[in-house]
Amino acid sequence: IISDTILLDDCGIIVGVREIYREKNEIENKILIYPNPAKDKFKVQPRKLSGKFKVGGCSIKVYDLFGRKVEEMQVPKGQTEIEINTIGWVKGLYVVRVIGKDGVIESGKVLVK
Repeated sequence: IISDTILLDDCGIIVGVREIYREKNEIENKILIYPNPAKDKFKVQPRKLSGKFKVGGCSIKVYDLFGRKVEEMQVPKGQTEIEINTIGWVKGLYVVRVIGKDGVIESGKVLVK
């Protein structure tokens, strides 16, 4: 089957690096991850949700595309941004999740080069 014969808009499957930067993905991702692509580190910062949301008091988990957890950090209350070191990580795409007491709050993607 030739992939361009199947129309799968908005199915959540990434088939190329360019899809990370599409304007639509920027709107869907509620957290800001920068720099993206990342080399040695990246920062995670939430976008405003009802003007009240803060990262602090939750955890951030990063997974590779095989679903393996590569990083987990507890974020202290009051902190609005966290830096994640990627030295030693395999180049590729990772999923970043902000997790609160009720489960996943936000998620986004980062490319490590």
